[in-house]
Amino acid sequence: YDEMYAAACTFYYALSPLEIGRFDKKSAQEADDAMVVARRYWISIDAADKGHWMVFWQGCRNMRVDAEAMTSSAQWTKLWGDDMTKVSTPFLEFEKAAISKLNPSPAQAEKPLGG
Repeated sequence: YDEMYAAACTFYYALSPLEIGRFDKKSAQEADDAMVVARRYWISIDAADKGHWMVFWQGCRNMRVDAEAMTSSAQWTKLWGDDMTKVSTPFLEFEKAAISKLNPSPAQAEKPLGG
């Protein structure tokens, strides 16, 4: 869970500049590549968590590809607004699962980034 969550966070933060009309193609590609590398841990996570992670990854990958084809700040900002909402729920669900698996004691658990 640790590596897969770290890769998901990296992809989120690589795409987050879209919100203010910026896009770094290299960072986004490197983050996508990190998701590929983290996929090696696939067999160690629960089925429901696989679904959340995969929906997040494919949604971010689609955003990356779309952003690469765009040329303006306005387009990038709109892409973030339109598409991030589609991947934020699966991200937050995977985050909750990762926290639960990595910190099984409720006293040790942190609050998720999203809540």
